[in-house]
Amino acid sequence: MNGLSVARSSHDKRGEFQTLGSIGNIYNHTGRYQEALTQYRVALDLAREIGDQVGEAETLSNIGTMYRQMNRYEDALVQFSASLDVWRKIGNKRGEAQILNNLGTIQQSKTDYVNAMISFQTSLKLKRSIGDREGEANTLANIGYTYAATGKTTDAFQ
Repeated sequence: MNGLSVARSSHDKRGEFQTLGSIGNIYNHTGRYQEALTQYRVALDLAREIGDQVGEAETLSNIGTMYRQMNRYEDALVQFSASLDVWRKIGNKRGEAQILNNLGTIQQSKTDYVNAMISFQTSLKLKRSIGDREGEANTLANIGYTYAATGKTTDAFQ
C-alpha cells in the first residue's frame, strides 16, 4: 500500500494533500507536466477543503510554475495572481515576495517590461524588509536582466 492509499483509507485529508503535492513535484522534476498539473489540481481542492491557506498558495504557485514551463504564460499569470492574493490575505511577506518575482519573470517572458519591473521592484522591497538576502540577490539579477532586455545595459550593471 502506498502513502496516498494509506492517507485516503484513513481519511487523512492533510496527508492526502501532502502526498499529492509530492507526487506532483516528482512529475514536475521528471518533465511530466500534465501529470503534475493533475496532481496539483487535486491537491489544491484538498487544501481548500481543509482550510490550509499556505498549502493553497503554494499549490497555486506550483500550478503557475507548470504553466510557465509549458510556455502557457497567461495561465501562469492567473495562477500566480491567485497565489499572490492568498499570500497577501494571510500576511505572508516571504510568499508574497516570491510570487511577485515569479510574476515578474512571466511578464518579462511576455516582453511586458514595465509590469515586470514593477513586480520585481515590489518583490525587492519586501525581500529587503524581511532580510531575505538570497531572494534579494535573485530579484536584483532579474531587474538586471530586464534592464538588459530593454537596452539599458548601463542600468543593468548597477
